[in-house]
Amino acid sequence: MKVSLSNFLRWGGRREAQEQKSEPNGPFWGRKERRRAARRVLAGSGWICWVDADGEVQRAAAAFADISEDGSGVGAVVRRRTPLGPGCWAMGDDGAAYPLVVRRCDPCDEGFRLGAVLKVEARVCDGWGSARLKWLGSDETLAVCPASIRNADEGVIEVNAAQDPPSDTLLLLEGAEFACLCVLRKSTPYGDRRLLEVEPVFDAAPAGRAEAAA
Repeated sequence: MKVSLSNFLRWGGRREAQEQKSEPNGPFWGRKERRRAARRVLAGSGWICWVDADGEVQRAAAAFADISEDGSGVGAVVRRRTPLGPGCWAMGDDGAAYPLVVRRCDPCDEGFRLGAVLKVEARVCDGWGSARLKWLGSDETLAVCPASIRNADEGVIEVNAAQDPPSDTLLLLEGAEFACLCVLRKSTPYGDRRLLEVEPVFDAAPAGRAEAAA
């Protein structure tokens, strides 16, 4: 069940303060997690999301099918043509988001038939933070970056991050319990880190931890 963005942001602020008090500079992946949800295989209806050349978030309704037995690939019928390569994220009907490397998107009677890689290699960045950001790079690996929620309202979230993601890209802002798919709108230097402004694409939902990115 989805949670509201405002509840996620209030939770993020409280959690961040508690973590920084107990572990001011410790790596966030060193603490014990209270919850580790199993990765849910995409099925049923959902969305494919990407950022176009003008920096606008695009969405295509999707019907997921043809999941490989090992969870490495997924098929879907979508209403619109999607870009090929590592620019898309899938959103399941439970609100969980997954990075995709789209290998094909061919016309069919229902729209377009998409085939994509679902299981991608994770690349963990050094740093500290009570949350983390994930984005899919042009090398088709998933960057996992420590971060902290600094300020937020219903339209923009300010995130203090250890790394600088590519501009106008989709990011998954993830805590121990909740996650929110966002688009990067601004990145400025902040000491030896970056201050990012991200715009939510969907409401926050319970976080699903993929084994490769844990």
